[in-house]
Amino acid sequence: MSEEGSQTIFHQALKAAVLLGVPIRLGHAHDPSLPSGNATAAKLAELQNVVPSTASIRSKLPSQYAAALAAFDSTASMPIVLKGLSIHGYCHRQLAQLLRSSATYLLILFSLGSFGLCFFRDLVTPSFVKMRQDLELPPAMIVDTASETTHWLTFLLVLMLVAIVVTAAVRFLGGTYWLAFWVGGRRFRNLLLAATAAEVSRAMLLKGVTLRDSVSIALDLVDANTKQRTMIQSSTVGLSEQSAVGSLGAIADNFQSAADDRLVVMKVALPMILVFCLGGAAVLAYCLALFMPLVMMIRDLAVPTSL
Repeated sequence: MSEEGSQTIFHQALKAAVLLGVPIRLGHAHDPSLPSGNATAAKLAELQNVVPSTASIRSKLPSQYAAALAAFDSTASMPIVLKGLSIHGYCHRQLAQLLRSSATYLLILFSLGSFGLCFFRDLVTPSFVKMRQDLELPPAMIVDTASETTHWLTFLLVLMLVAIVVTAAVRFLGGTYWLAFWVGGRRFRNLLLAATAAEVSRAMLLKGVTLRDSVSIALDLVDANTKQRTMIQSSTVGLSEQSAVGSLGAIADNFQSAADDRLVVMKVALPMILVFCLGGAAVLAYCLALFMPLVMMIRDLAVPTSL
């Protein structure tokens, strides 16, 4: 197949993936006049028109896009190229989904708790004040206790409203990804990207690309950071071209298995911790609001009064 025909297939496959909603990154372009960032149909059409055959111009292309083009030229395998370009989006989606349902549950819980606190503060507390009056408690004690209860309920209500705003921001503005990322998701991303890079590098080795070039292109394809590059480069030190094929396959399997195991643990542990801590605190505050007026009335009734 000619180079022009190969590039046509490459761009058609990329455009189809973008139109289907697959999040594909082009990487950073060394030439400011070239498109970069997340891929769109318009950006791909522009890049298709400017892709030359000379390596000197190709070096100015967006980093991930150039690596994808090199990987496809070597392997003629579009699925593995698309996997490398979309792995960041897949990772982002997996981490964001971990706490999305928990954030929705907490948002509903906090909202119901706020309505309950308003109900107790505005309707139940005055009823307790009247009940205290019927029990002929000292007037000063009635006023002080009612004021103290109202202040506590108002304080809890403010905390609940703040929790609603924060939870809504986390739920609808992408905060679930960053929350999951900083409590274990970083390691999951490192393992997942390293596994994908090892898989791409192995595929290129099987097509005759040197170990050094295949590792470099694969790491550029997944837009690996320093940590992920170290994970792959340190695993391939001293390997020959023949032994590297089997070793990279084992490395990819091990990293992928570790990433899957970590994701399973996070799916169970993170929502449980979040719901237990924040949800438990909200339920405790609600119970305090419910029983505090009654407890305070019983306490005041137990205070001995002078005849």
